[in-house]
Amino acid sequence: DGTVTEILKIDNDGIKFGTDTAAANAIDDYEEGSWTPTVKFGGPSGTAASVTASGKYTKIGNLVHVTYQIAITNLNGGTGAISVGSLPFSASQSPSYSHGNLQGNSSKSLPNTAGSTMPYFETNLSTFRILFDTPTSHGDVQHSHFPANTIIYGDGDFFTA
Repeated sequence: DGTVTEILKIDNDGIKFGTDTAAANAIDDYEEGSWTPTVKFGGPSGTAASVTASGKYTKIGNLVHVTYQIAITNLNGGTGAISVGSLPFSASQSPSYSHGNLQGNSSKSLPNTAGSTMPYFETNLSTFRILFDTPTSHGDVQHSHFPANTIIYGDGDFFTA
């Protein structure tokens, strides 16, 4: 019928869709880039492992989507839970955690009852833990579960400030 309907508005708040005028609903940030994951065993302040790693990210507003591939070449004597670091942004979210997907090669040595593995993004950190689940509980992936020559890859989403 020739009627013009506004579907997009750009103003000082950012991009708004339809007839929405709320500043809180505006998309005011978009970014994409690369990041280089780091790995430590024993938590974020543990022993750095030698890795070959790469990753990409997309940030739309306060939502961050990351992808990564990590080949662990040497644990360098590190023990304890794995921590993947150098995320491009720190998580800032409620609830205080979010997850993603993680796959790996046959070098993984998880408990017999272990099912899937997943990244576990916690608020106020630029690192994530890797968890595995079993029929009755979950646990942190340890140095003995991901020895040298393990390759992991996956993705995840979290919110940032």
